[in-house]
Amino acid sequence: MTKRITSIFLLFMIFLFSLGINVLADSNQPKVSIIIPVYNVEPYLQECMDSIVNQTLKDIEIICIDDCSTDNSFNILNEYAKSDNRIKLIKQTKNQGAYVARNLGLKIATGEYIGFVDPDDYIEPNTYEMSYVRAKKDNADIVVFGGESFSDNFVKPIDSIDASFKNQKCFKEYSKALLVIWNKIYKRDMLLDNNIWFREERYGMDTVFCFKVFPFAKNISFLSNKLYHWRKQVGNSASSTTWSNINTHTQKKLDQLQYFLDDWRSSGFIKDNEVDLLRWATWRLYDLLVNKLDPDLKCSYCKRFFDILGNDVYSEKTLKQLPNYLQKKVQAIQNYTVV
Repeated sequence: MTKRITSIFLLFMIFLFSLGINVLADSNQPKVSIIIPVYNVEPYLQECMDSIVNQTLKDIEIICIDDCSTDNSFNILNEYAKSDNRIKLIKQTKNQGAYVARNLGLKIATGEYIGFVDPDDYIEPNTYEMSYVRAKKDNADIVVFGGESFSDNFVKPIDSIDASFKNQKCFKEYSKALLVIWNKIYKRDMLLDNNIWFREERYGMDTVFCFKVFPFAKNISFLSNKLYHWRKQVGNSASSTTWSNINTHTQKKLDQLQYFLDDWRSSGFIKDNEVDLLRWATWRLYDLLVNKLDPDLKCSYCKRFFDILGNDVYSEKTLKQLPNYLQKKVQAIQNYTVV
């Protein structure tokens, strides 16, 4: 009788595996790991943490990395960690910036999917339940959702693109999506299998990360729901101070273009996207290079623009495929390369 039960059990297990059901999977794996880099955000941190610990999806992992805060931020996090065993609290030994902290979070994370929240923002209670359910329904590597930016004086909706990417390596499709990291969840295995990490610079690497990860996503799904609330700081943060200097701002934009084009070249993603890449780069940098940049920097920065694009993106062939008004913008940038 025992042998017969064992045989039936084994046959049942074989049947489950034949359906692609891994009954031996780790049932303790969190569905979503949420990574939060924290530095001197005491006035907003409680609102952020309350919105995360009270998610309707309870099976989450909350990774908080304190980047050597000098205010009361770490103590606030410590109080939350004492009362919620889903929280992993790490204190950096020196201040290294948010992208270093996020990479540390990625190394620690064990969840099936990864989400990022900035510590001065907050999210809707059903953010990760809705995005995880959609991810599983669509077998998505990335789920994009909507949100809003806000400050004391305004609220502005941020839409996701309610459509699916049809071409895994189509830049034209990617550039429609909001190029920030916080309105998405990402399958962790996809990130690790393709060795996708943040560039560990201080500012502006969200765009680079998005363009780095998009081509590896076999399926990207969208939710129209506005789930994330992004607090727009007014002039008192290190990031806003850096980006307010137009010369530094232009340099950072050129750095972003350099980094993601280097990634795409090394992965073979440039081919068939040349025209859209030229279109996007011109749209993104024309006003800075031609109208706003200090005159004594125009020549060197405009030369760098074309050096970054390289012959595989910028050529007479790709230029002629742009609309006339964009061709004129490219020519205007080129005019400044002549001393």
